[in-house]
Amino acid sequence: MMSLLVRNLPPGWNDHEVGRLFGVFGQVARIAFVFDRAGSNARCAFVDMTRTRDAARAVKSLNGRRFARHQLMIENYAPY
Repeated sequence: MMSLLVRNLPPGWNDHEVGRLFGVFGQVARIAFVFDRAGSNARCAFVDMTRTRDAARAVKSLNGRRFARHQLMIENYAPY
């Protein structure tokens, strides 16, 4: 499994949009959004994909692409 940190998501995106976007590349195991102290969506999410190869393809294809005028920034995430 590989975890990705996805930043600069368009406002209003939820797990359905993120799952549909990353699901093109393989099975998405989990999506967790980041919220600020006020409880607002910080437009960031952690996306766990079951296969490392699929996650690498997603990063290569989606990093830097624009959606609704917002350029996605995606990187591998290792919490430790």
